[in-house]
Amino acid sequence: MQFTERLKDETMDRWIVLVTCSVRVAFFSGCLKSNGVILDDVVNTLQTTYGLVAWGFAIQSGLAYMFSPVTRLLMNIFSARQLGVTGGALIGIGYIYLGLRVTSVWQFFLSELVIGTGFGLSSLPGYITLHSHFPANFPVMFSFTCLFDYVGVAVFPLIMQQLKATYGLELGLLLFGAIAWNTIVCGVCLRKVGRMGCALTKRNTSNEKRDIPEMELKHIVSETRNIRKRQINNRMRLCSSLFYHKTFALLIGLELTSYYIFFSWALFLVSLGKTMGLSEGEAVFLSTAGGIGGLVGKLCVVFMFKYDKVNAYTCCLIPLVTNGLSMIGCTLVHNVYVLSTLAFFSGLSQGVISSGVSGTIPTTICSHHFSEAISISYFVDGVAMQLGGLFSGFLHDILGSTIHIYRVDAALCFLILPLAVLWACTDDSVHQCQLEVTPRMSDP
Repeated sequence: MQFTERLKDETMDRWIVLVTCSVRVAFFSGCLKSNGVILDDVVNTLQTTYGLVAWGFAIQSGLAYMFSPVTRLLMNIFSARQLGVTGGALIGIGYIYLGLRVTSVWQFFLSELVIGTGFGLSSLPGYITLHSHFPANFPVMFSFTCLFDYVGVAVFPLIMQQLKATYGLELGLLLFGAIAWNTIVCGVCLRKVGRMGCALTKRNTSNEKRDIPEMELKHIVSETRNIRKRQINNRMRLCSSLFYHKTFALLIGLELTSYYIFFSWALFLVSLGKTMGLSEGEAVFLSTAGGIGGLVGKLCVVFMFKYDKVNAYTCCLIPLVTNGLSMIGCTLVHNVYVLSTLAFFSGLSQGVISSGVSGTIPTTICSHHFSEAISISYFVDGVAMQLGGLFSGFLHDILGSTIHIYRVDAALCFLILPLAVLWACTDDSVHQCQLEVTPRMSDP
């Protein structure tokens, strides 16, 4: 009876964590896309360049990933719940400060640092907690949470636009910060595996120790300490997973470029709509169309993982070509319906690429390198977003048009096609790595 109740509680915890991670993902991507709605207003209010403002927004999104090595260390001291709650509080505080106090570029950068730190503290704990609850079905569950990436992209820009139109930029940002405080609840809901079994384990610990001979118990304790020392030493060899797993290294290259393209696309899509002659309301609708497309793309990846159809062709080659052609088309037409259709296909392609590549990474990494690999992946995503905001913003300042940003993004889609071909031709080395690591971990 007690076991059945504990099993029900742990099953409930798993689904709570899944919903929590999905909501946090929606907030992150939604906040990123909402920055495109206020991009022109912030540039005009602060009387600065697009390059600096785009870089500031890139700091917000990029720091959420680049902060992952620090977050990984903090997880040895604090629980995932504590980090998630702290991160959620900082996200809301950053937006409120942006609405109330920002009068210079440096204050703007400070607010973006606070928001980015908040997302950085809450992202990795949720990801690792989700993996601990669904170790066997993690790619499918991760792809499910990625669906909410584009739910946020579709919904949050409309919320930001409505708040700005109704209450003005400053008060609208303050209210948006209050909405962002819902991420605190996401932190509260993070739960460990086997939480209900802790008391039972502790209660039986003394009896188990009495049943084990003293010499054997000392040997077990000594062996455990040696294993932990080897684990720490192995973790100090930074980026070793890039050399042990060839497929992982290729996926990191694809992820770097795809996140650069995604951030540039997301931040400047509304601005592109205005450049092509659309009204502000019609331009914001492009974000919704792109978000719906991304949602459909990520839903397709869920079923592809379910039926084992994820590969370099379905998740990279075809979507990259589609995205490149869609972005080129966006710079040539002026009709709102055609632009919305192209934004839909561009979002669909990027949804397939991001969810497919990110969901495949854990399947190419052994358990020994998992934490290190995820930290590298998050850090690379952050670097890509920094470059996407910085380079695209200054490209706008130099050439004077968003059209050139999208043409550069389209060119990148075609330039990284060889990486996708290499992925298709590379064998997964995860089994070989496990054979190499296991003897080293079990040596006396």
